[in-house]
Amino acid sequence: MLFMHVTARERERLLLAAAADLARRRLARGARLGATEAVALVCDEACEMAWDGIPLQEVIDRARRVVAPGSLLPGVAGLVPVIEVEALFPWGTTLVHIDAPFAASPSPAPERPGAVRALTGDIELASGAAAGLPAANTGPRTCGSPRTSR
Repeated sequence: MLFMHVTARERERLLLAAAADLARRRLARGARLGATEAVALVCDEACEMAWDGIPLQEVIDRARRVVAPGSLLPGVAGLVPVIEVEALFPWGTTLVHIDAPFAASPSPAPERPGAVRALTGDIELASGAAAGLPAANTGPRTCGSPRTSR
């Protein structure tokens, strides 16, 4: 059995690469991406561009074009206003801050994912339940009496 010791940063980078690989596989079969996969893909590409020595501003500009707007599930672009990832450039580690990483979707969703929508009209709760239940107080205090301290 082979054991490999990795730092916390290396472990995070490997996890990011695995999530980005999942995003690439989904895109290859025509599936659209959720926020997690889309962010992982942009971060992975930014880290790889940094590793290749591409200047910071060019990394930021190119990172905004990694995921096409039509490749996202509805509402994802609005969920992620900014992406930040530490990337290793030839001169050292730098925080890559990507504003508006996803262009607006061609058909914007009217709501964000997870939105709660109320139905119109009346909603009957517990339909068919008994109108009343018998209740009896079997405790040491009578109903409505103030609590006494002990």
